Amino acid sequence: MSTPTTFQRPAHWPRGFLIDAAIRCPSCRSHQSVMVRTDSWARFTAAGTDVCDGPDYTPESAAVCGNCHHTGQLTHFTDFPLHDRLPETAQFRVTWAADGHAPTSVWPDVAAADLDDAREIARSYWPGISAALTDDALTVTVEEPDVPGLIDAVRDELLWTLGPPTFTC
Repeated sequence: MSTPTTFQRPAHWPRGFLIDAAIRCPSCRSHQSVMVRTDSWARFTAAGTDVCDGPDYTPESAAVCGNCHHTGQLTHFTDFPLHDRLPETAQFRVTWAADGHAPTSVWPDVAAADLDDAREIARSYWPGISAALTDDALTVTVEEPDVPGLIDAVRDELLWTLGPPTFTC
C-alpha cells in the first residue's frame, strides 16, 4: 500500500490572484512586477475621478515587466494557455524537469474536457509548472522539480484524471 503524496506550496511561490492569472515575464521569469494596459470608465467629480468599472484587459492587451522592461502582449506573459484556446483533441505531454534530461510522459488524443482538467491540475502547481500549447499538443513542464512532493503530487493527480500515460520517453 502506498502512502499519500504530501505537497506543501513553498513560501516563495505567489499566492492569491497571481495563481489564477499565472502571469510571469517570459524574459526574466519574474511574477512580481508585470503590468498590463487596461481600459476602464471613470467619472469626473468635484473631488477628482471615480473609477466606475474595470479594469478590463484581454490576452492581446499590452504588457510590460517592471523588472526587466520586456514588452509584449499579455498572452506572452501567461504560463498557461486559456481554456477557450484548447483544441477539441490534442496530445498531452509532461516533461518532468525543464533541464532537458528528464523523461516525458505522453497521452495521445486527449479530449478537450480532459485536456482542460489536466491543464487546471498543472496550473494549481504554478509557478513550479508551466504549460505551452502548440498545434498538436499541450506540453506541461515541471520548472522546479526539486520542490519536495511536487512531481509525485502532479503525477498522482494526472494518473487519477487521465489514467496512465501511453508511453514515457
